[in-house]
Amino acid sequence: MTTTTRVTDWLEQRKVPYEMLAHQKAYTAQEVAGRVHVPGRAYAKVVMLRGNRGLAMAVLPATCRVNLARPRRGNWS
Repeated sequence: MTTTTRVTDWLEQRKVPYEMLAHQKAYTAQEVAGRVHVPGRAYAKVVMLRGNRGLAMAVLPATCRVNLARPRRGNWS
């Protein structure tokens, strides 16, 4: 199952409205948001995290950054 499929399944199960947009190649979520003319705070990106219990998927606004130097303990670690 692809990351896209997992995210869309999660959104649909929870009845979260979303729209998928095609875009040219880009290297950051913020860059993609700009190319499709959507504010970064309204554009979601998926970040995969690895913890003691395996992988976890976080869906964040394009404007957010994950600080890997300062990991936090959570249910997935």
